[in-house]
Formats: sequence, C-alpha cells, structure tokens
Amino acid sequence: MPIPASAGFEPGKRWSGPGNRWAAAVPASNNQSRRKFRQHLDKTPDSHYNRAVTWEWAIRQHKVGYPTKKPLIGVLGGVASGKSTVAAEFGKLGCAVVDADAIAHQLLAEDRVRGELVRLFGLEIVDASGRIDRKKLADTAFSDRERLRALENVIHPRVLQRTEELIRQYNQEPHVKAIVLDMPLLVEVGWAQRCDKVVFVACDRRRRMERAKAKKLLDESDIKIRENFQISLDRKVGLADNTIDNNSDFSALVRQTKDIFSDITKKS
Repeated sequence: MPIPASAGFEPGKRWSGPGNRWAAAVPASNNQSRRKFRQHLDKTPDSHYNRAVTWEWAIRQHKVGYPTKKPLIGVLGGVASGKSTVAAEFGKLGCAVVDADAIAHQLLAEDRVRGELVRLFGLEIVDASGRIDRKKLADTAFSDRERLRALENVIHPRVLQRTEELIRQYNQEPHVKAIVLDMPLLVEVGWAQRCDKVVFVACDRRRRMERAKAKKLLDESDIKIRENFQISLDRKVGLADNTIDNNSDFSALVRQTKDIFSDITKKS
C-alpha cells in the first residue's frame, strides 16, 4: 500500500524508531490508539516494519483514517508560457489548483514577513503605504544570487508549508478530482518528483515575450534574468510526462489539457 506524500511520509524510508513510527501513524487526537499502537510497535523489531506496513496495521487495528490520495499534477514551463492558464483549465475539470505565486503574494502582506524582508533589503522595497513593492523587491533580489537566496529562505519554507496544508485539505474533499501545483520553481524546490504527472507547457520565446509585454508582466531583460536563476527549460522538458503546445490558439490548449486530464483520471 503506497503512502501518500501528503501524509508527510518519505517513500522507501524506514522508521527510525518506535517513538517516531507510532507518533507519525496515529493522529494526536486519538490518544487511546496511540497508546495501544506504541505498545504494539515497541514489541516489534524495526526491520520487520516499513511505513506502509505500519500504517496498514494502524488502519486495521484502530481504524485510523487513511488519507485519500488524489493525483498530484505539476505544471512546468517558461515565464509567460501559459502555466497558469493550463492550471486554470485543469481547475475547470474538477481539479484543485495550488497557486504558489498567489501564496507568496499573500505572505508579503504579513507583518512578520514584511519585517524580515525590510531587515534584509532595506526600506527601499516598501511603497508609500508601507506595503512591500513586489517589483522593487524582485529587482533587488534578482540583482545578486546571495540576495535571491536570502529572499527564498524567507518565502519558500512558508509557501511550501501552506502548499502542504492545501494538499492535505484537498485530499479530503470528495469533489476534488486531482490537485494541480502551479509552482514556478517546482523542480528547483524538489517537488517535481512528488507529482504523479508533470506537464510542460511549451511556448516559443517570441510568443512568450509578446504575452509578457501585452500583460505588462516583465520585459525581455527581466525574463532573461529570472530564467538565468532557474533550471533550464530543456531540462524541465526532459522531466515532463506530457507536453502541451501553447503556440497556437486557446482552443488547442483546452483540448490538450482535457486529453491529458482524461488519461490521468483513467489511470488513477
């Protein structure tokens, strides 16, 4: 029985000891089951039980709820390639979409995060109303690799924590057919390997630049700077299970997304 990543388990990793294994497998709210489970495990050699067997035992003996595992779909692509558009189309098909950029933007409004960033980068990243100016913050952070790393150390752990919370939440919602990660740095933070399917949105550079300009997102130099700090698109293509060609019209993108989703749900 495979253990879902959303439950906080690392596939293939064995328990490090009785205390860790019973605490991880039985919810804290179920104190009676925790006590019985600990007594059972303390009598069992570690080498005989991996996490899957232990979790299965917990379900059978104490009716510990097994988290429903929905397919996890990661979306990759270059800047302005249409990743969020593809994620939104998955959303229309019944998927829950985790938007990492939106989470990051929400974090910038938190007092604690704002304070940490001001200490790192100074008041020049704050606008007249006292809010973090995202463009000024990006210009400052992407000017130097160490500055970018400092920004990531503040934002990434919080984004990933919130993402974990949302995955757990969506796994429990019956109407959700799959969970989509719209996460620009999916590969860089090591989450691509957690996905059941990785979808790459292919779009040639000229079209991406035109779209970014039309939406007033970034200019070509800004995009080049950001992509220089990321894993190459060629490598991301190689990690993908499916590719969506976003060099034509919107209807083609919709059709390809539906085909991929149909294939994923048939196999899940």
